[in-house]
Amino acid sequence: MRIVRLVSILAAFAALGAGSLAGASSAATPAPTGLHGFLLMANEATTTVFHQTPSFAWKPVSGADRYELQLSISSTFRDSGVLYDSRNLFTPVAAPPLTLPWITGSPHSLYARVRALFAGGRASSWSAPFGFDVVPPAPPTPLSSSPGLLRWTPVDGADAYEIWLVDKLPVTQQIEVVKTNVLDERDFYAPSAWPATVRWRIRALRTDVFGRLNGMPASSYGPWSPVYHSNNSAPSASAITLTGTLSDAFSNGSRNSPAHELMPAFLWKGDGTLGGAAAQFFRVYVFTDSQCLNPVYVGPAVASPAYAPRVSGLDLGTEGANAYVDPGATTTDVAEDGGVVIPNEQLAPAKPTTGPSATGSSVSAAGVIGPPLDLWDVNWPQSGYYWTVVGVQQIGVGAYQDLELPQDVCAAGRVQRLGISSEPSLTAKQEPFATGLSSNGRLVSAAQTPKFYGQPLVAWTAALSASNYEVQWARHLYPFRAGGARYTFGTSAVLPLKPGTWFYRVRGFDYNLPTGAQAMAWSTPTKLVVTAPKLRVTSVHHRPGSHFKVVKK
Repeated sequence: MRIVRLVSILAAFAALGAGSLAGASSAATPAPTGLHGFLLMANEATTTVFHQTPSFAWKPVSGADRYELQLSISSTFRDSGVLYDSRNLFTPVAAPPLTLPWITGSPHSLYARVRALFAGGRASSWSAPFGFDVVPPAPPTPLSSSPGLLRWTPVDGADAYEIWLVDKLPVTQQIEVVKTNVLDERDFYAPSAWPATVRWRIRALRTDVFGRLNGMPASSYGPWSPVYHSNNSAPSASAITLTGTLSDAFSNGSRNSPAHELMPAFLWKGDGTLGGAAAQFFRVYVFTDSQCLNPVYVGPAVASPAYAPRVSGLDLGTEGANAYVDPGATTTDVAEDGGVVIPNEQLAPAKPTTGPSATGSSVSAAGVIGPPLDLWDVNWPQSGYYWTVVGVQQIGVGAYQDLELPQDVCAAGRVQRLGISSEPSLTAKQEPFATGLSSNGRLVSAAQTPKFYGQPLVAWTAALSASNYEVQWARHLYPFRAGGARYTFGTSAVLPLKPGTWFYRVRGFDYNLPTGAQAMAWSTPTKLVVTAPKLRVTSVHHRPGSHFKVVKK
């Protein structure tokens, strides 16, 4: 009888255990819903087409400790097709720190899915796949310009541009590479000759992929534009006069002129030097002082009435290997007083700044890295640069000599100011681009709540010329002492913030500034408030009688 009773008791326990295990199975736990992609905030209009890697958000799952997100080129998420897998997402948002390839399909070519993870190793079912495509932006289009200069619309996220000069000879050297949105036409100007029309095409470049799991290639260039035409007027025979600087904006040097977000082109007209000689070539100098004694940038000799920095040329025969020509660090140019002149385009490529990524691994530089061709940000108009143009003569094959001293022409009034200021934006209508959990467990944006619970995702607009970004956060606005930082090639990051008031800021890194000085301007610090979870007491009935437990609301 005792044995029968013992067997009955064990059977009852076995049945209870089986019921408990069934309740803990993945199939019994609802899968996350509402998975979608976005760029700045999760409440944007829903879309499945992006020009860059999106961020992701979904509705929170009650009781989840964390989430796992996967990105794949397969809707069935085969191992061979998984591009990204993260299991340490503590808020229902994710900012994958990788560059997805430009790829499209029918209906889609890329897929995301997410599941909730619970204490004890339990997991929910996977969510329904979110299908999307990453497509290249449209090619740049021409903007109004000046004689001897090509100019086009900047593309967000582009690191550089390839310009195909259709009529340049030899044909294997028709492509030029720049880090700005302007290109001078030096290739077609010569003493006593100028091009009436220049035919050209263009495409945008971007930083290459890092952090891939399966090694799928990602194209570093967008589509070629159609053939554009640039028309030029004849140069004037008059004293050299500075016209202004031109990039995303035009500046004539006045305090009311805007600062440039990209390295500008320098424009002038005339060919007459201080001594009355007619110059056949010209050179741009940029200084930190109005007396033109401390140079920070020197251009090569060009015959065109405009100058814009170039990374280098690209040989069409080796285009697939991105074989950029290194002009080397040698020069035969000399100043009027006999000193050596070394144009920035002939300096050795800068060594890029690197740092830990959002996932803890290192951010390794990729893409177009050339000589130091950019200028540092300044607090325009309180501070700025001074630039001028001097006449130059050719003294041999590939050898040039200045006909004037920059100090003399600046003293004579041939000098202008310019400002450089490129920084990402963190806000829209005074609200941060931020998404996360509210204190009552809802997925919200900053416009819907002044406070977040858990780790919020912050996003920012791309800074022109930036190759990657650093995000810092601190407890106090001033002095801003960083309590943590993350680096990413993307334009969003999840911040591991504890409860309290925080301030965060973002800056880009421009790899075409000198080594060790590639940090761009910080964005204006933005406030975020992170709260602790609210608690409530609930009654749980497992059997006759009851007991209480405290759970997160």
